Amino acid sequence: MLKSLEIGRFTHTCAKNVMNASKIEQKKGSIPAISAYIKKMKQMRAGKIINDGLIAGTVAGLILGLFLKWVEARDGSLVYTLLLNIDFIPLIGTVKWPEEIEFLFHIVISWGLGIAVSFLAHHYKSHRSCSLLILSAAFTFPAVLLYFPLTLLSEKRTPPVTDSNAFLWWSAGHFLYAVGLAGTEAILLKRTDK
Repeated sequence: MLKSLEIGRFTHTCAKNVMNASKIEQKKGSIPAISAYIKKMKQMRAGKIINDGLIAGTVAGLILGLFLKWVEARDGSLVYTLLLNIDFIPLIGTVKWPEEIEFLFHIVISWGLGIAVSFLAHHYKSHRSCSLLILSAAFTFPAVLLYFPLTLLSEKRTPPVTDSNAFLWWSAGHFLYAVGLAGTEAILLKRTDK
C-alpha cells in the first residue's frame, strides 16, 4: 500500500514537473520536455510489453512442452517429437540438435507469440481473462492446424497424419498453451494495475 502511494506521488510529481516545464518551454516556442517525457514513457511501455510477452511465452511453452512430453511417455503418441521436429527447415534441419536446443527453438517461437499477445493486450487494454483467452486462442489455433503439414513434411518418425488420437493430444496441448498464455498475461497485467 505504501509503495503504491509513493508511486502515485511520484507520478503526480512527474506530471506537475512536465506541465511546469511545458509552460516554460511553450513561452520559448518549443516543448522538448513533454516530447522527452512521452518518449521515455513509450520506451518503458515497450519494455513492459516485451518482458510480459517473454514471461508468458516461456510459461505457456513449458506447459505445452511438458504436457506433450508426458503424453508421449504415457501413451506412446509421438506428439512431443512432432513439437520439437525441425528437420524440414533448410540449414538448421540438417543438424542433429540435442533435445534441449530443439526445445529452446520451441520456446523462441513461443516468445514471439507471447510478445504478440502482450502487445495486443496492452494496445487494446484487454485485461479481462476472457478477452485474453480469446486472443491467445486466436494465435494458438493455427498451431493446432500445423499438425497436418508438420507430419507430412517430417523426415523423423512422427505420428501419421491420420492418427486421430495424436491429433486430439496435440489439440489438447495447444488448448493448455492458450490457457497458460492468457493466464500468465492476466496475472502480469493485474500486477501492473496495482
